[in-house]
Amino acid sequence: MRLSWLCLLLAADVIASTPLVDRYSTLAFRESPYAPHLGVRRLGAEEAAKRNHYRFEYDSQGRISRISFALGERLREPNHTANYFWYASVEHYRYQDQWQIVSYRDLHDQPMAVHGEVFESHYQLDPSGRRISLQYLGANGQPVESAWGVARYQWQHLDDGSVIEQRFDLDQQPVSLRPGFPFQRVRLSYDARGRTLLLQNIDASGSPQAADNGFAQDRFTYTAHGELARYEVLDAQGGQSARNMQGIAAGLVRFTERGYEHIASYLDGDGRPAYNDNGWWRSERRYDDFGNLILNAFADQQGARALNPNTGYAELRIGWHDDGLRRRELAYFDAQGQPVEHQTRGMHAVRYGYDSRQRLMLVYLVDRHQQLVEHAQQGWAMTRYQYQGDSAVGTPQRLSLAEALAAERQHILSLMREHAGVPGVAAAVAEDGERVWHGETGYADLVRRLPVQVDTQFRLASVSKAVTAILVAEALDRGQIALADRASDWLRLEHPATLAQLLAHSGSIDHYNPLISVDLDRSYDDVTAALAVVRPHLLPMAPGSRYRYSTFGYSVIGAMLEAASGRRFAELLHSMGERQGLASLATSAAEAHNPKLTRFYQLSGGDALPAKARNFSYADPGAGIIASASDLAVLVSRFASARLVSAEQRDRMLQVQRLSDGQEISDQRYQIALGWRRQADLAGRPFFHHGGVTDGARSVVLFDPADGRSVAILSNAAWTSDVFGMALSLLAARPAAASLDLLNSGSFSLSHAEQALPLSDPDCREWRCKWRVAVSGELADWLGRAAGKPELTLELGLLGGRIYTPYGVVPLAGDQRGMVAAQGSRHFRLTFAP
Repeated sequence: MRLSWLCLLLAADVIASTPLVDRYSTLAFRESPYAPHLGVRRLGAEEAAKRNHYRFEYDSQGRISRISFALGERLREPNHTANYFWYASVEHYRYQDQWQIVSYRDLHDQPMAVHGEVFESHYQLDPSGRRISLQYLGANGQPVESAWGVARYQWQHLDDGSVIEQRFDLDQQPVSLRPGFPFQRVRLSYDARGRTLLLQNIDASGSPQAADNGFAQDRFTYTAHGELARYEVLDAQGGQSARNMQGIAAGLVRFTERGYEHIASYLDGDGRPAYNDNGWWRSERRYDDFGNLILNAFADQQGARALNPNTGYAELRIGWHDDGLRRRELAYFDAQGQPVEHQTRGMHAVRYGYDSRQRLMLVYLVDRHQQLVEHAQQGWAMTRYQYQGDSAVGTPQRLSLAEALAAERQHILSLMREHAGVPGVAAAVAEDGERVWHGETGYADLVRRLPVQVDTQFRLASVSKAVTAILVAEALDRGQIALADRASDWLRLEHPATLAQLLAHSGSIDHYNPLISVDLDRSYDDVTAALAVVRPHLLPMAPGSRYRYSTFGYSVIGAMLEAASGRRFAELLHSMGERQGLASLATSAAEAHNPKLTRFYQLSGGDALPAKARNFSYADPGAGIIASASDLAVLVSRFASARLVSAEQRDRMLQVQRLSDGQEISDQRYQIALGWRRQADLAGRPFFHHGGVTDGARSVVLFDPADGRSVAILSNAAWTSDVFGMALSLLAARPAAASLDLLNSGSFSLSHAEQALPLSDPDCREWRCKWRVAVSGELADWLGRAAGKPELTLELGLLGGRIYTPYGVVPLAGDQRGMVAAQGSRHFRLTFAP
């Protein structure tokens, strides 16, 4: 007797009673695409509006026309939700002659590929409406293979109602049931409701035939509602001595009252608990009120949490937003509830970010330390989505860790320029003495609209001192000079300061003093000749007795290097650059008629005006060097990683110096080493840096002593900002990945000096959110000097880790699930709290 459920053209009396829409809690198990989808546990419209369900729609002839997975009227993605829906949010059915054609759509009801590159499944029907073959087609309408290597199914109907199935690839060669399941020619038997009862591997005569492990048959048992409750692995004679490809003889499933799979366990041939080849004896699933999966855990025979040895985790936890529609996080934990990385995929968690329209903006992977990490098998760290206008359909772009980091760094650079109003900026990061990233934004010449290029040269301003310190380290390595040498030992300068004291600004030489009249417009051929400018700035106090920052002290250092080497300072700098392949390093003399040199600007009232001409030949070692950001970053990385000078000499240069009374030399937030400043970030990690500002320039160079990574930022106008926070953000080996709870909470508070500040609603686009903040009082005065604007715009990246303000890019710190603070200086602390 043929099964009536297989007839897709139903009888008229059935049609009359068939509703246009049915809703079900779950779908029935099926082992082959031969069987149509069957709903389990019918729901009323009111209940379906509150939770996930499968919606079956029918045409006027009672044929299935559409199956969708939804919460209420909203389409859902099938992944990580209660029970199994094949691949898509929607299966759309149409009929042509003796064909039933199924196409697949995503949650935006747009065409999509499933199971590999399958866009459509073409079922051929016999005159009774039964399926007799299936062919997969791709986007171009041509035959394709599924992810299981199957291009075509062929079904033969037997008189007892069973069906013989064979599968073929594109070359018409037979294919097994699926990878790891070595059944070739199978017979499928069904009950009156269309549920699979028996799956048999058969030989040419139709008799059961054993595969590996003696496995020849699967027998299935269902609950009264229609869920698969038990399957048994049988040998060719129907005995239970066999094992399937997972090494078990039987599987048991218990369900929740809604029909969701709750507990699955496994038995051996003697009916005792058994571990399967996937590494667990029992698994447990839990769901929220919407039917979303929130926990998948593994257990041992005693029911205690146990690690899955194949994946390295005991629990998979999934977090959802309050609407039940948007996934927040998917994360892995060990048996004690501690974060762990997936053993083969490499990440601890997958996180999701949305814009204010609830469109998915970002999916990214983090390790258990909350750092961005690549998928170990697929090589991506982040997928970001871009939308055109109000479209609900985004274009995904997968990025590797390096690509994600480059995109984040470029965004930081562009935002800095946008907030500060600087005409042009260049930055670079180097590792192990080689450039790994560079970024440029804006113009080197506003009038001619010439963009900043990778080889554009900028004034280093006081960062020149760090470069001069590297020249000193080279001279020390060569034995040409010693830190204990006094200036008077090498120069016609009656001043007892040592080279070390001069490098640490304790050499008793004044900085720029408006009360001292000197000719700063005169050009000098070498630094020694420029000592005429230095002499009026010598102080009578004993060297080493106090810290006093001094550019002129570095002029003395430059002259000592000239005397020790017998070469002009400009030649020493050029020689070092030539040896290192860093051609942009030069003194101020190279500014004349230099096509690669940026124009210089000053900011005034929101406009960028040409900066006044400056002649730095009187102070090249302390303020007059020019370079590209890339060459500067590479030079400093080679110094920091001991590729330019010996490790011993590098370490000596980085020692914090002391005054003659034993007190460490410091200046506000940092300690003073030899040509370098030592400081700690918000996490307490030390870094070394130097900054500079002068007419037409703002500069910073910074490096991590732990690994020698360096970053340089150069601009063509002076501006006020926390450039060190920005430099640390650029230097990060990977973008920070703070929790998205803050952005997705829907409401925020912002405070400064314990006073609440009014925030606008967030404008969330792509992968960041912006707020406008009306500021007043101290904060307005302070920020006003930086931006000249009464209204502050804050931007918080979805990757967390920093906020962007007119004052600069400021790292975030604090509890990622609670209060998050950004501290840019002693006067500036903004606190976000969801």
